[in-house]
Order: sequence, then C-alpha cells, then structure tokens
Amino acid sequence: SGGELFLRKDLFTILEYARKSRFYIKLKTHGGLITEETADKLAELGINRVDFSVYSLKDDVHDYITRRSGSLKKTMEGIDRLIARNIPIRVNCSVMNLNTDCYKELFTHFTDRGIDASIDGSIRGSNGGGIETYVLGLTLEEKIEMERFKREVLGTIPKPSAMDPEEHICWAGKTSA
Repeated sequence: SGGELFLRKDLFTILEYARKSRFYIKLKTHGGLITEETADKLAELGINRVDFSVYSLKDDVHDYITRRSGSLKKTMEGIDRLIARNIPIRVNCSVMNLNTDCYKELFTHFTDRGIDASIDGSIRGSNGGGIETYVLGLTLEEKIEMERFKREVLGTIPKPSAMDPEEHICWAGKTSA
C-alpha cells in the first residue's frame, strides 16, 4: 500500500514467492507502468486481480489529480493489456470535489465493457493521522447524489453471508492491521 508497486525492482520475485506459497494475489496500481512484457509476466503468474485507480475519462481531470501529464492514456493502455490477457481487473474511482462530474461516465464506460468498477466518495486521512486530504471531500448533497446513482445502477446491495476475500469490514481495522 502506498506508492506504485511496479517501481519495485523485486516485485516479480515477491509475486513468484507468493504464488508458490499459494497466496491470493490482488495488486493495486495506476497501471501506467504495465508494459507488454509486464502483462505477460502477470498472466504467467495467474494473478487473481489487478485494481486500477482511474479518476476521470477526461485527460485534464485525471492528469491533474495524478499530477502526471499523459497518465490517463498510460493507465488505459495498462488496463487494455491485462484485459487482452484475461487477467481480472477492477477500476476504482475515488470521487472527490475535483472529479464529481466525472464518475457517472467513468462507471458506465467500464461496466459497459464488462469491467468491474467501483466509485467511492470516502476521503480518509493519512495513516499518520493527517487530515489535509479532507478538503477534497464531497458536500453532503454530492454524497447523496452519488449514493442515489450507485443504487440506481447497482440496485440493492445484499450483505454478504460470509467474509469474501475481496471485501473488508472497516477501514480502521484494515489499515491498522
């Protein structure tokens, strides 16, 4: 967690060990560093899922949030490379006041392509207790509109009967464990 995992020089050594140890492997990335060779290695390892962070389908909005010009294009290329290799992916969009007008189009774009997508308006402080990110939060009205949209497109969300390895109970427990 934190940083871009594809910058690690020892990533594939770790992934190979995890696979041999029969771990469920889910990776989180911005995807901009996924080359054809990287995608081939991930497919070879049988990665269970790769989560991508996408903030908007508009280059200027996504790139502003990531502070990297051209980052949306690179992220989309990474997504397409993994899809071409049948690696399960999920697109996660953190909705904030910078991209509140983008999440509906983004969610529809990916789900229409058969790609699992998630939108979340929760803004959390840093693990060190910092609250500087709170200024990015949605207004109450924006949160309500986003929740209405989610219910509209997803319907009623049933509570899981047992813990799913893809889900978690609470952020406090997850981030402090």
